[in-house]
Amino acid sequence: MHASKWFSPFFLFWKISKGKSHSEVSANFNGHLDFAQFLNQSKDTAYVILNRKDQMPIAAFGNLQGLLGCDLKEIQDDLYNLQRNFLDIKENRNLMNEYFAWDGKRKKRIDC
Repeated sequence: MHASKWFSPFFLFWKISKGKSHSEVSANFNGHLDFAQFLNQSKDTAYVILNRKDQMPIAAFGNLQGLLGCDLKEIQDDLYNLQRNFLDIKENRNLMNEYFAWDGKRKKRIDC
């Protein structure tokens, strides 16, 4: 994981707090925490935050496990494996042929 992903919350806090009093910072930062709590309360919705550069999910809120049957780590691993295999043209064709031949009824496992 890139160091920038670890420093994002600190950068967010610094950006929020720049030029503001302690009480203003506290109120504003708590607003972000309230928003995160609000996102996690929903049972029929999931939210995923994507990295703009590579479109990889970096955070998830809500009922991701209940709606998709997997967690954020599993999605990240699957996308990483797909991206890695798309670099090889032959593997890419094989993967796409398997996908298009899939009937959609059975659970499909593609080993990458």
